[in-house]
Amino acid sequence: MMMRSEGCIRHRLVQWGLAVLMALSLTACGTVFGESDDAGLPDSTLGVGDPAGIPYSVKLNVIGDASLEGLLEQSSELRRLNDNLPLTLSRLERRAERDKETFGTALRSEGYYAGDISYEIDRDASPIDILFKINTGPVYALTAYDIVYTGTEKPVCPKCEPSALNLDLGQRAQAARIVDAKGLVVRRLEEGGYPLAVVGDRKAVVDHDEKTIRVTLTVDQAARANYGAIAVDGLESVNEDYIRRLVPLGFGDEYDQNEVDKARTRLANTELFETARIEHGEAVDSVGNIPLTVRLRERLHRSFGGSLGYSSTEGGRAEVFWEHRNLFSENEKLRITGTVAQIEQGLTLDFNKPHFLTLDQNLKANLSGVRRTIDAFDEQTVLSGVALDRPLFDHWRVSPGVSAEYSIITENKVDSTVLLFGLPLKASRDDTDDLLNPTEGSRLALSLTPYYGTLERNVAFVNATVGGSTYYAFDEAARYVLAGRAKIGTIQGAGSQSIPATKRFYSGGGGSVRGYAFQKIGPLDSNGDPEGGNSLVEVGTEMRVMVTDTIGIVPFIDGGMVYDSSSPDSLDLLWAGGIGVRYYTSLGPFRVDFAFPINGRKSDDSFQFYVSIGQAF
Repeated sequence: MMMRSEGCIRHRLVQWGLAVLMALSLTACGTVFGESDDAGLPDSTLGVGDPAGIPYSVKLNVIGDASLEGLLEQSSELRRLNDNLPLTLSRLERRAERDKETFGTALRSEGYYAGDISYEIDRDASPIDILFKINTGPVYALTAYDIVYTGTEKPVCPKCEPSALNLDLGQRAQAARIVDAKGLVVRRLEEGGYPLAVVGDRKAVVDHDEKTIRVTLTVDQAARANYGAIAVDGLESVNEDYIRRLVPLGFGDEYDQNEVDKARTRLANTELFETARIEHGEAVDSVGNIPLTVRLRERLHRSFGGSLGYSSTEGGRAEVFWEHRNLFSENEKLRITGTVAQIEQGLTLDFNKPHFLTLDQNLKANLSGVRRTIDAFDEQTVLSGVALDRPLFDHWRVSPGVSAEYSIITENKVDSTVLLFGLPLKASRDDTDDLLNPTEGSRLALSLTPYYGTLERNVAFVNATVGGSTYYAFDEAARYVLAGRAKIGTIQGAGSQSIPATKRFYSGGGGSVRGYAFQKIGPLDSNGDPEGGNSLVEVGTEMRVMVTDTIGIVPFIDGGMVYDSSSPDSLDLLWAGGIGVRYYTSLGPFRVDFAFPINGRKSDDSFQFYVSIGQAF
């Protein structure tokens, strides 16, 4: 409460000045933000007070464009503060007055500049009734958006035309678009070689007879500029030559704010810096260049962390990692991850050399050892791989590579040893808005890997998978999000029993089809253990509902099947449904899911549950 009172006093100082400060010495600060208008006034001016607050109801009668009613309701202070009742009639009236002003602003934002707003307060009603009468009036059209340049020469700026500024001449004069256009003009000039451009006055002439608006914007575009010398400030352990490679702004090339922003984003994505800015000078030199300064502040380059998870069939799982993000002073990343689980123990080394040979191309290498004991098989494997990862199109990345792995596999009490060489080719597309909790966009992943195996027997086959997910938010706050996913896979070139058990398809569990035991969907042997297969189908959908700002519920349905043949011979999937609970944190959602087979077999358990960090997909 003390922090709230101090914030309220500072707010009054800004609004009312020293005279109001004197009145505050005699009056306690209101605890509801925005209720300070009548503080310090004698009780006789406030109307009849009620210690519990004065209840009221609000109604809007919109005449004209009825589609604006939702916008007006959202902007209403009376509605927003209805849980914090005013203590006096005077305060209630002040809320109504503020709503009247706010409604006028809202109408103008949608092109209604002759709206009429009035309200009536029925003090005899219980609760007190407030009725707003809002006549939107006619919509006004934007007929001209003129730019007057005050610099020595008029710039060539085709992107400064009204249509490029999201303005439609002759159409509704929406205030938000007109305001945004001001910033867009500066941005377009900065992209076209004028980094010092500034906007002066913006004048709007409203013709109430013609129901039109003409806007004139005054802009000082200043001098045209090219990139000058680049200085780097703030480095401690990062190599300066590496930074200069990430900022490829050629000396003497025309200034383009888009390219400057791309370079700044590239610096930020290194995860090496707390702050990364690229600033231009305040003037253009005699040859038309403007100097640039890259200002950086390094962060700690080493970190460690971990994660925990649990499922009713896979048991507990713990991972710890240590990471160095600047191993050889040029953003090389080494991560060592240790895994201890009921069914698996392993150690993995991942190395990433960013911007290898060219910008945005990464060299990735890994070496791992794993010991896994599961119903399908036991394995001891050493795996290594090298790949190049680079962007291909917008939101797309492609990663060709080579791999080698040596495995000792025990299946049905029979040991086998295999040495597998692979040529993995992966491609992915991701335009979602968040890694752990996406609310919009989609993801697509494609994988194609030819394998050749030797030692005890020779085998050759090709593994291919296609999987994706999509997310749709029903409301702007993303409190209701529909998510769906699908995956198909096939192995061509060899029968399932000829393929090493570690490379067959399996399904079931928290990462695939919830509600079924780990890997238990598909063919089972006489002991009820999974055999794996040569093809796979998985689908799932869930509705993510935010109950509060931190708690959500997620009803879901998953389905899947593994087939012995190289292509699905039916679409008779095993289905499961369930409900999940999410606790949203700054690190991502904490997930607990309960799932139940819908058309399960007699050997399937009646339910499964899973605990982990992050959404299921």
